[in-house]
Amino acid sequence: MKNYNQYPKKYVAYEVNRISCDFETEEDFLKALEDLENKGLDKSKFYILHGAEGVKAFDPTGVEHGFWPMISRKIHKIISEAEEKAIDQLTADLEQGMIHLSVPAKKLKVRDLVHHVMDDHHGHNTKYTDRFYVEEYRVAQ
Repeated sequence: MKNYNQYPKKYVAYEVNRISCDFETEEDFLKALEDLENKGLDKSKFYILHGAEGVKAFDPTGVEHGFWPMISRKIHKIISEAEEKAIDQLTADLEQGMIHLSVPAKKLKVRDLVHHVMDDHHGHNTKYTDRFYVEEYRVAQ
């Protein structure tokens, strides 16, 4: 499998104003990526994590990236059970070999469009993460 990892230079601290999901297969991920590009979304702004490199970039404890990232992760886990669950779920999915796709989607219209594409291609654990809450999605209607 190709290395699809694409994320900010240091690590993925917290996905703010993004809708994300995890794909079990490379085929589903690639089809979703193609559909999103065809709908005019800029792939260069996506975060993509998978494999050991993806887990390292996400760094669920923050320990590998220094003192402040470690404090940041602890704060997120203390502040919100939903954020803690999101961190734990993403870590588990990456460890199981899934590919994580995160798309900027501050506007509701964009979130709806991306949600439908993710659903059409069997995305799992679809959620929108804002600065202070995590909204979990069910199957798109």
